Parts: sequence; C-alpha cells; structure tokens
Amino acid sequence: MATSTSYSWEILALRSRKFSTTCPRYPPRGKLASGGGVSGAGLTAAAVRDAFGDGRFALEAGVLPLSDRGLAAIDEFDKISDEDRKVMHPAMEQQEIHVAKGGITATLPSRCAILAAANPKDGRFSKRGPNQSVMRSYSETGLPPPLASRFDIIWMMRDEVKIEDDERIARYILDNRTKGVSETKIEEAMSLDPSEEVKDEIYAFTVDNTEHLSLEFLRKYIAYAKRNHHPDLNSDARAKILEYYTDERQSYGREDQMGDSEVIPITARALEALIRLTEAHARMHLRDTATGEDAKVALAVFRHWRDESGIEDDSELYSGISATARSNNTTIRNIVRDICHSGDGTASVTDIYNAASARKIPETTVDDVLQRMLVSGELFSPRNDIYSFAR
Repeated sequence: MATSTSYSWEILALRSRKFSTTCPRYPPRGKLASGGGVSGAGLTAAAVRDAFGDGRFALEAGVLPLSDRGLAAIDEFDKISDEDRKVMHPAMEQQEIHVAKGGITATLPSRCAILAAANPKDGRFSKRGPNQSVMRSYSETGLPPPLASRFDIIWMMRDEVKIEDDERIARYILDNRTKGVSETKIEEAMSLDPSEEVKDEIYAFTVDNTEHLSLEFLRKYIAYAKRNHHPDLNSDARAKILEYYTDERQSYGREDQMGDSEVIPITARALEALIRLTEAHARMHLRDTATGEDAKVALAVFRHWRDESGIEDDSELYSGISATARSNNTTIRNIVRDICHSGDGTASVTDIYNAASARKIPETTVDDVLQRMLVSGELFSPRNDIYSFAR
C-alpha cells in the first residue's frame, strides 16, 4: 500500500494580524483571506454557471486550491462561520479538497501551508495563570477544540506594556510615516516607488538604516528552494525524532502513573509536525537531505511552543479539557460516590467540600463539576445542598 507525505505545515497565531497579512507576500503562491469576508465556497471552490456557453456549471477554485504548494494566510480566523470552517478540516488533514457541486465531482489539491490569526471574542486575552495552558486563551476565541489539533504550532501573542518595546514600536511607526514616500505621490507618479529601486538588489534598508534581505530576493529564494529541493530525512534525523517521541511517551506512560487521569503528552500526529519542521529547515538551507542538525532545530522549536503554551496532555488539543481538569472530574465523582455509599445514599455539599479540600481541589471547581453532573442527569438534588446519583 503506497502512502503519501503531508506537504506543508500549519500555524495558528492568536492575535497577530500584521503577521498574517505580511507573510503571503513572500511565497510565490501566497494568498490572503479574511474571515469576515470569506465563505466555504471561497475557501474551497464555487460552482458557477457558464453564461456564454451551454449553461453548464464550472468550478472556480478558492483560496486553498489556489495556494497549492504555497501559503494560505487567513486573518480573522475566528470570524469564519462554523459551517464554513468545517471545510478546512479535510484540507488541513489530507491536503486535498473533495467537491461535489452543480453535477461536478472533483478533488482539488490543497498542499499548502496555512497561517491563521484569531482574536479573542472580548477584544483582549485574559492573563493565564502559571499552570494554565494556551488552550485557555484558545477557548476565548470561540474556535472549537478539535481544530487546534490540526495546527502544528500555536503561538500566543499578547499586547503587553513594556516601555522598551513600546518605544521601539512607536519610533519605527513614526519613522515610517515621516521618512517614507506617500502612497498618493507614488500612485500619481509624483515620486518613485522605493521598492522599485531595490527590485534586483539582495539587500535593502529600513527607515532606521537597518540592513535586511529585500522582499524580491526572498521571493526568489523561497521559490527556488521549494521548486528544487525536496529533503529526505537521514538516519540521524529519524533517530533524534524517534528518541524524542519515545522519551516523551515513556515519561508519563509508566504503569504506576496509569489510571483514570492518564496523561499522554504527545501523539503520532506530532511526529508529522516534527517531520515537516525538519524538512523545512533543510529546505531553507537548500539541502536535499535533512540531517540531525535540522532535527535538533525542529525539536527546539516544537519544545519551545509546547513549554510556552503549557500543554502537558496532547488530548487537551482535541477536547479542550486539561489533564488536571479531567483528574478533578474523576476525583470529585469518586468523592460523591464514596460519601453516598457510606451513608444513606446522599452526599451533602459540606462533606464534598471537606473531602475535596483534603485533595487541594478548590470549592469553585467542585461547584463546576457538580453543576455539570446535574445537567447531564448523572446527579439529582432531592433537597438543597444534598446530592444523590440518579442511577
């Protein structure tokens, strides 16, 4: 049975509009879409009737197929409706889109990297506690938890008040506005476009005379790398990825740690992300073989975002429920059951609080779990602050 490898990677940036709108300018086939103005057909394909021919339908490709072997950047990702967002699941998972519209059945390739940016519903992310994962901030965007597992990397970007950063950003914006050339003058041919002057140059300069690689050179470099270099992992790179995967699995997978609150820190889907990151680093250096050094960089990036995000259990990316919360649910359920079995079949909220406090579970958590059990019908309350199992 032949298998194919996933072509590109996916990154979700929480609140980073400038990042998502700038990146599509670099790859040769970069496309940009905004969540507030794109539909499912705009992302995949639309069936359009031919008004000048025999009236048959024809497919017009959307953002993802047009970005094949390139980059699709989606700003305001949280503004896409739930129905339209569902069409992205097969595109991100299988790198292809299945279309059945207007009597046409087709499969369109969507082998593109996806860079998405999402904002919080309340306008600003709340501060995370020291032991809280990035999924708390992710939930504030209103995106469903299973979609988080489709991204190789999730980065949280908050606007924090730091005088050094604030001064640097303000100075850069002011210099751009005062030293740059007005777009109106360029459009009316009153001034030359500065980008045209460095079109064939390798290096360019910002308004503060900082040297950097020019946009045109980067576009050519990326196009050349993607067209001519398709790295394969050598034995050293495979060994490093395998060692990391098995060590992470075994660190939480011992029999003395197994049980209702079992923690799985990494799954096989992470292997695909590590392979893509390793190949991308090798391609960036124009190599046809990905070595152990490429794997070390990929592992460093992966570890960094996992450590920064505070994700201990990979299942949290699928369900949005952390290992601690899952453990608390089981513990509180067992507390209520033990109290019921030791008495007359009921448990008072005071006894539940006392037993939970001994296990360092706060009362607010107990209230949340009891409320969910009541809503699900697992518990009922015969009288105030008294609980019993329904079956």
